[in-house]
Amino acid sequence: MIVPKQGIQSHHITSWGNEPHDDPNTPEKYHVNSEPHHHHYDPNDRKNRCDNWDVRCLKDAFEFIQPYLETGDEYKGRRG
Repeated sequence: MIVPKQGIQSHHITSWGNEPHDDPNTPEKYHVNSEPHHHHYDPNDRKNRCDNWDVRCLKDAFEFIQPYLETGDEYKGRRG
């Protein structure tokens, strides 16, 4: 069984969250249209998040990072 660790870990190359951030007290800059799914695209500042329409499971996440693992290219943030 995989048990997720709690807290922010700065060594992640990227991460995805499925917890909602659309509470009325959440600052507008943290809201995304794809709630509750969102992408933490900035490994140095996980408060930054963007819409996540295509990564909904672990298989999708591995497909996302596969090119970086195979080529050794550095992940620098948002795709595209």
